This record gives sequence, structure tokens and C-alpha cells, in this order.
Amino acid sequence: SNETLIKNLQFIFSALKQNKIIESDFTSTSGYEILSALLKLKKEYLSIDVLDIVLSYTGYDSVNPSESLIKNRIAYKSLVLNFDLWQCTDLSQNKVINKFLLYQFTVFIKESKYHKYNIVQMQDMKITKKIILALKRDDFNEEILPVISNIVWIILRDNHPPEVVKLLLLHVVFSVYAYNTSK
Repeated sequence: SNETLIKNLQFIFSALKQNKIIESDFTSTSGYEILSALLKLKKEYLSIDVLDIVLSYTGYDSVNPSESLIKNRIAYKSLVLNFDLWQCTDLSQNKVINKFLLYQFTVFIKESKYHKYNIVQMQDMKITKKIILALKRDDFNEEILPVISNIVWIILRDNHPPEVVKLLLLHVVFSVYAYNTSK
């Protein structure tokens, strides 16, 4: 059940936080990737509460968002940036989760006093590329596209590698072409 999943995640994250050796072993043996695969199998139990627990572990501070700092890059990349993981079959639940996913990006890269550090971390995790791929898969609904655009702009404002600019241009061209052929 959802409650059981939440309790198990709280237990795992608590154990990892309390013992750096266990956390190091968990990281080196692809524990976060395995956890992500297991969560994908339990997609029907994923909720905003589960996402909140994962975000809290990776450094999101819901009590004081300005203190949010990406503390565990590998966990964040495997569990949060795996957009496919958070796509639910229940459309109303999906909208809520997507809005929260995008909101936490805004907190990390704009509202946090550590926003410069968080932006560098996200750039290193190739977040823009992941967002573009999620857009291609139609993971996000149209009403949140302005938020996505803002996130991409903030991340690319100071550092815009040619590879990412090329991906953005290709996405725009593909979108225009798909729109024109659908008429």
C-alpha cells in the first residue's frame, strides 16, 4: 500500500542518513538506480507524499525552502530526475505530482540561497536534456509548459553548451513540424 511504501522509504533513507558507510555502499552498488526500478514497479502507490520523502532525502527543505540544497546528486538524478518514474495513470494525480516536481526545481534554482550551487549540480546532471526528452515523450501537460520554459531559461542563462542549444532547436523544429502535420 501507499502507507507501507512511505514507511519503507523513510526507513531506508533514515538508515542511509545515519550511516555514511551504508550510504557509500548503497551508492557504489547502484542502490538508487535499483530503488528507482523498484519504485517503477510500484507506480500505483506513488504519490505526492512519496515524492516529498524522496525530495526531502535529496535536500529539499519544505519547511524552509530557502535552505534547499542538493545534498545527494546520485539519489536526486536517479529518483527525482527520472520523470518517467513519476508519470501516473491517474491524470489528476499526475498533474499534482508534475506541478510539485517543477515547483521544487524552481525552489532549488531560484528561491534557495544555494541556487548557484544547485544550478551547477543540475547542469552537471544534464537536467535540460532530461526535460527535453520528457517533453518529447509528452510527460508534461500544456498548462505547465511556461514553468518548464522558465526553468530551462534559468539553468541556461549563464551556461548554454552547444549540445543543449542544438537539442532545444531540434525540439522546436520537431514540435512545429508535428503541429503542422497534425492539421
